[in-house]
Amino acid sequence: TRFKCDWSSDVCSSDLNYTTVPGEDQKGAFFSEGKVDVIGGGQLTVTGLGADQHGIASDEDLEMLEGTVSVASAVKDGLHASEGFYMNGGNLTVHSSGDGIDAESHHIELNCGAISVVSTSPDVKAMKCDSVFVMNGGELEISVSGNQSKGIKGGRNMYFNGGTLTASTSGAAVLTVSGSGTEPVYSSLISADSNLFFNGTTISLTATGQGSRGISGNGNVTITDGILTVAASGNGTTYTNASGVTDAYHGACMRIDGDLTISGGTSTLTNSGKGGKGMDADGAITLGDGTSNPVVNITTTGTSITITSGGGGGPGGSSGTHDEAKAVKANGNVTMNSGTWHIASADDGIKTAGTCTLNSGELVIAN
Repeated sequence: TRFKCDWSSDVCSSDLNYTTVPGEDQKGAFFSEGKVDVIGGGQLTVTGLGADQHGIASDEDLEMLEGTVSVASAVKDGLHASEGFYMNGGNLTVHSSGDGIDAESHHIELNCGAISVVSTSPDVKAMKCDSVFVMNGGELEISVSGNQSKGIKGGRNMYFNGGTLTASTSGAAVLTVSGSGTEPVYSSLISADSNLFFNGTTISLTATGQGSRGISGNGNVTITDGILTVAASGNGTTYTNASGVTDAYHGACMRIDGDLTISGGTSTLTNSGKGGKGMDADGAITLGDGTSNPVVNITTTGTSITITSGGGGGPGGSSGTHDEAKAVKANGNVTMNSGTWHIASADDGIKTAGTCTLNSGELVIAN
């Protein structure tokens, strides 16, 4: 669009009706077919009113270096950068009904500056990319409240190397139709389709929605440094699974499909929800490498979820089946080589389907 500006009075007016241009894209209130660089100390406020448009959109990448940008509202994504988003300074605030910041198949890199994202709709992501997510520095604050929504969603490896991340979710898990019943889809604050690496970021996560999770990953999780605090309080409950059988789902501070390796940093996980878990891994859990001194504190206080009632307490009787709160749960081996592990649990302190090997370090299970 062509603009005429009176710089003495800071007034700009358009001399072209955007809707009359044949074949022109209309993807956002602020749209560029090329790269967008935000440079300078000024302020920009964008209010997106389009029924199916973004607040700020670029068909290439978007880099913010200075200034203050506020997306006051957007019916779709607050900021949509088709070829990646880079935060290298300034202040960015996003309120949107769709995803907050979406980089499509390219990656997101945060080096400095401050970002605040608020997403309130169900099944959205405050920050999303289908490639690598990297946080090297800066301040990131996220709030998501819609059911089955995500705070940060990465399609490939995710790296948290520095800076400060504060995030909260009040969204609940949603039961979706599957087979002869349903399957839960969870709200989570850090969700990785691949591997997760925590190397120095100070992270504080709060998950209050039913069945919600602080961290979820489809791959392995490695913690080498940083301060990680996760507080979960959402209750679990029963449901009918895809096989038509009564089952239960629960919230977790950390739930991963692969291995969990902790060689440094301080991790504090608390879960007060019914059936809630602290660390829950399908693979192995390893603490310390023999010389490092990671510190891990885990507390679970939630009551158990009754899945089926028992048939009596006498000989041969059954007490039923339950989903119980556990501090550490692994389907693989649990190994402690060094460091400090303090556990207090409403049910099991450490439960593994494999072997539990304690080589060195300090392990305290208070209850």
